[in-house]
Amino acid sequence: MLWNVKTTTTALFLNCFDFDVNLDGKLDCIASGRFGLLVAISLNNGSVIWAADREIINTQWNVYHVAKIQDIDDDGVPEMVVANGGDTTLRPQDHSRTSGRLVMLSGKTGKMVGHRYLNLPDNKETYMSPIVYRTTDGSRYILFGSGGETISGKNL
Repeated sequence: MLWNVKTTTTALFLNCFDFDVNLDGKLDCIASGRFGLLVAISLNNGSVIWAADREIINTQWNVYHVAKIQDIDDDGVPEMVVANGGDTTLRPQDHSRTSGRLVMLSGKTGKMVGHRYLNLPDNKETYMSPIVYRTTDGSRYILFGSGGETISGKNL
């Protein structure tokens, strides 16, 4: 074992191919998962570079696989869009759910880019990682879905 990182809860997703968060010329990992886990980890030594702002990421919900988008704040590190949703405290038969959210974060700092997150348009929860789709003409779209195990939603 090269190194070990202790996290507050279970990491479900790793993106270790899109970000050099600390600009050291080596790729870093973004770990996301249960109970609002979202941290950037140096693959060089296993240190945590940043953890997402708990004011933005709901810690009762999951954080899904991060999707890379362009460098909006011009700091040399691409930004990311992430889905935060799926209330882990509710039972499947509980149909009163809070809207999931899409959040755009700085790849370098983990802080929110812009002034607010986006609640899903149909006010449904989400269990889907956003997908960045690029067309042949270079246009980019962020695809996301809503709903859950027992509640229907939409793919948008």
